[in-house]
Amino acid sequence: MIKDMDKEMYPRYELSKLLNITYSTKLVKILNEYNINPISKDTRNIEYYKKSDTEKLLKIQSELYEYYQTNFVTYNEGIRLGVSAHSLSLSNPTELPIIARVKKYCNIRTVYEKRLVNVALERKALLNNTSYYTRREVSLLFKVVCIERFLKSNNVEPIIINSKSGSYNRWDKNEIDSLFKRREKLYNYYDQNHLTYKEVSKLLNVKMVSSYTIKSNGLILDELPSLAKFNRFKKTKVAFRKSSIDKYLKAKKEKGEKRQEAKGKKKYLNLKESKSKRKDFILKKGKSGCQFIEEGNLKNKHLLLRDISKVLGLSKELVVLALQENEITPRHVISNVKWYSKDEIYKLKEAQNSLLTKFENEYMTFIELRSLNISGNSIQKFTARDLPRLIKIGKFKNSKVVYPKNSVDEYMSQMRREQLQKEITKDIALPYATYERLIVALEISFSANAPLTQKYWFSYVQQILNKTKGNKQSVKKQIIRFASITKLIANITKSKEIFSYSVKELNLLLFNHEIFLEYQMTLFSFFNAINNAMPTALIGVGKINNPYEVKRRKGIGKKEVYSPTEFIELLDYIKDIKLHKHNAIKDINSALNDRDTYKKYDSAWLYVLLHMNNGWRASDFAYKIPRLDLPDKIRSISDFENTNLGLEDARYIVVQLSSKLQSLKHTKNQKTNYFFCSDELIPPLANALIICELRTRLLGTNKHYLIDFMNQRNEMLKGTHDSLFTNFKKNFIFGSLKMNRTFIGLMTDVVKKKTKRNPLEISKFIRNHSDLDTTNTYIDIPKEHVDYIASQLFDKGYFGYTYDLFSKVLLGETSISSDDPLRKSAVIKDIFGDIYKIENLARYINVIEQEDEDLFHYLNGHSENALQEKMLLLNFGQLPAKEANYQCIYGKCIFLDRDCNKCPFAVPHFYALTKIAANMEKRIIDYLEIHENSKYLGEKVRISNLLFSDLIVLSHAKQKFGADVLSAFIKIEYDDLKEQISALPSPYEYITIERG
Repeated sequence: MIKDMDKEMYPRYELSKLLNITYSTKLVKILNEYNINPISKDTRNIEYYKKSDTEKLLKIQSELYEYYQTNFVTYNEGIRLGVSAHSLSLSNPTELPIIARVKKYCNIRTVYEKRLVNVALERKALLNNTSYYTRREVSLLFKVVCIERFLKSNNVEPIIINSKSGSYNRWDKNEIDSLFKRREKLYNYYDQNHLTYKEVSKLLNVKMVSSYTIKSNGLILDELPSLAKFNRFKKTKVAFRKSSIDKYLKAKKEKGEKRQEAKGKKKYLNLKESKSKRKDFILKKGKSGCQFIEEGNLKNKHLLLRDISKVLGLSKELVVLALQENEITPRHVISNVKWYSKDEIYKLKEAQNSLLTKFENEYMTFIELRSLNISGNSIQKFTARDLPRLIKIGKFKNSKVVYPKNSVDEYMSQMRREQLQKEITKDIALPYATYERLIVALEISFSANAPLTQKYWFSYVQQILNKTKGNKQSVKKQIIRFASITKLIANITKSKEIFSYSVKELNLLLFNHEIFLEYQMTLFSFFNAINNAMPTALIGVGKINNPYEVKRRKGIGKKEVYSPTEFIELLDYIKDIKLHKHNAIKDINSALNDRDTYKKYDSAWLYVLLHMNNGWRASDFAYKIPRLDLPDKIRSISDFENTNLGLEDARYIVVQLSSKLQSLKHTKNQKTNYFFCSDELIPPLANALIICELRTRLLGTNKHYLIDFMNQRNEMLKGTHDSLFTNFKKNFIFGSLKMNRTFIGLMTDVVKKKTKRNPLEISKFIRNHSDLDTTNTYIDIPKEHVDYIASQLFDKGYFGYTYDLFSKVLLGETSISSDDPLRKSAVIKDIFGDIYKIENLARYINVIEQEDEDLFHYLNGHSENALQEKMLLLNFGQLPAKEANYQCIYGKCIFLDRDCNKCPFAVPHFYALTKIAANMEKRIIDYLEIHENSKYLGEKVRISNLLFSDLIVLSHAKQKFGADVLSAFIKIEYDDLKEQISALPSPYEYITIERG
């Protein structure tokens, strides 16, 4: 507390001095924050404050200052302690209260929690400890991803180090270094003394080294130790001992030379008279005539081709070509034998050694690239260079071209980054935490010169990732994209903050054709976020090259759709059961012999079939089509190959799928994802589902979902696509989003042509596509195709007395006869007559049938056109009721206290059966409980009415869809349900006339 607080009130300037707040704006904010008001003003308009208020502010300031000094550090304090800017940003950045911004906090706005800073320091010290290696350091050292398993197999165990912040696995540096040296020594030994099967096959110019060649020529195979299995030996179990190969090649060469020598002897001149002279002289023919040259002098200064071959280590054919390339010609030609200058040849040898060193340092062979697990397709992307013939020795012996080592290193570095990304992004339960792990692993960090850029960028990323609702793949992609942009921002802010750059500089650095448009759009949004967080805009975004405008001008994202004719052609093609069933089964059988030949035809067929009737996102198809139970008669792919699936079995399969998909949500907006299959597509869809289920069992993929394209994103790749559409029209490309837009566009046009409703609002409502922008998706369906396309797109899964009566009235029926199957009594006698004596219900039935009679007259009171439109709207799902999966033909509820399942104007949908069945199970239990224990008549009446109303709805469903289909959907055998009901105490005396 400040001494000499003896005044009763203090003028504002003294209050400012006591608080050590010199800026009037700060003082105003403090006074407002703590609701301190002046008690008077003097003639000079100076405000005065009460002593008690002044003491209150001083006490608050003292306590807050002490608290933050004890528990927090400033940015500069953290940096001096050795904490990185990134670690500080993760240490609970906290805004200082204005009243505490005095003394050392005078110009400080943000402080960082000391406890977390100490944890960061402790972790840094631990990581910098030269006695240990971290997991990542060991992984990079050995270039092994699953490093724990690798080390354990070599008897190296981790050291568990405990600290305040948690436990860490570390490895003893001496032990790791020793293992690394041992591995390098072991590898070098096998690298120098052994050859792989592929290398020997190429050396011997055979496809594969046969066991006969190995045994008959004494070729020796050695088993490789696991520690040496990397680089060129990565996938090698045994390797040939190089000495045995050299011995074999030497013997082979000697045989060839002996044969050649035998031929050469025949060419020698048989000059008997000059035998003794020929030992010392060689006859040379020249322009000036014949002359003898002393053989000793010739051999001292010249070499023959075979000698040059030994000097250069090249075959005679390559020697000839190498000499031509280097413009070296023979000095003498004697009896057709060419002699070359030794000086020139040894200079060529020096050039060979120099060139060989250069290429060994700067280039790699195809075999070396394959030993690094680089695919052939990836190798083709490298710029190949023709290998000079002069250095086709050693590892270059069988190579025609070589590849730049710097390109390979860059590729391998990229592969390691991608592998790291895959490992880290496996768990994205907390997207921002995954992003943080990723940038640390990729060693991306901001400079100390850009703390504010770092703060605002991390805050922006956190805000976006915390709100993301995409599927797993899209979230992964977003995290990786943010990491890449972080690297980009960190690189350009090494010297100063991002907002210290001029607009011109930002356009040159970030908003140009070399930066991905998606990155530019993210950065543009980020800059807007910075401006919104500041009192005044720091970045002139109005003058930045707007990437959204660039996208608009280029027409990127133009909404392409299939024409109605293309849709119908595709529908006709994809429903061809005979063609696709044969091709899918053939593909699966092929996969049993060779998995690499598998085209995933069955998954592609199912994938496209589902798209034809459902406007879902691709990921909803890829990850949410569940496994199915098959009928007992379908046990194997061979059995099903010769089986023609009946319509009832097909319906059973599709209904089972429908039942399992009821809880399906859109991955993006989490709205209900209703499943629909038109009558025409039930048989092909059922066949595709069965084949996919059999394939899943047969190939043992152990998947939870039926569509399996066997790649990381589970997406249909080009090979699979082309396999499915090989018999369709040329150049056709199937696109998921394009089909979704087509689906919405077709629905919109059907609604527009057949009703008076707003087609855009209806199309969004029908399939819950509020997240899909369809503003510019227009399709004009020819008149002759409207009804057919409507039958493929809109759900007719409605049933029941009201729906059937509606159809009856539309057909012109004007009355209901006593034996009409629509009558409730007929339905109940047909379905439940074997359980209850129907006469006991006569009074109740008379009342509900009177209501049905009223409904009949209500419908007859409308014109045919009005009824037609109402029936269309009902089938389009545009007459919603109070309860889900019901439609109200009245259009507006007039029985507010009545449940839909007891209302004559409500039409149930097939999906309503699940809820009804679930209610039935509960109501049977409640029914028994109430009838046995309750003393209240009202409870018995209520539960009896509810039970009986549900029975009527289920009876209509059974009548329309059949007992098997109904049982599959409600997940209880229909006959079992009847038995449960028949065992209940009689409900008749409690069923009332009132239906509410």
